Amino acid sequence: MSDYIENSAEVIKVYSYTSDISLECIDNICLEEDDLLIGYRKIAGIRKAINAGLWKIVGKRNVLDKEKLIPDYKRYYPSIPSLERDAKEWHYMINDNVNTLTFAERETVRHLELSAAYGTGLMEVRAAMEFIRKQNKNLNDYFDMNTYVNISMADDVYSRPMYSDIPLGIRGKRIV
Repeated sequence: MSDYIENSAEVIKVYSYTSDISLECIDNICLEEDDLLIGYRKIAGIRKAINAGLWKIVGKRNVLDKEKLIPDYKRYYPSIPSLERDAKEWHYMINDNVNTLTFAERETVRHLELSAAYGTGLMEVRAAMEFIRKQNKNLNDYFDMNTYVNISMADDVYSRPMYSDIPLGIRGKRIV
């Protein structure tokens, strides 16, 4: 499900919902904020993926006022090609505005999503890894951990707590 929030990058919400059949419609499925698998995540290329038939829209709904709030995002340094586990410092951004980039202690931003947007392919890998993690299964049994993309994404997954374990009051906000 993708919600387009005014004055922000395209944001995707991935719900912790699975189905044994291909969904043609989500109108009769109750998806709540508590059911998110991943925090609000910036995504690039979603319109191209939809136009190419790689992704499909299975429903539309109005964006709720509480969903219009832009979450805080984090960055770490050094970044590419480093992994977060090797980072030396962390920062957070308010309202997705790079001018608000502020130094932070790791534990105050550990639960936040990274500020960089994923491409749709990386989003698919991240979602799959999060579902596997939620089932307490080993990512090595499903992904080739000899590739940098998978190593990096696994680091991204394990660098933060599972979204369902993050207290509601700090989801998408740095700890003050």
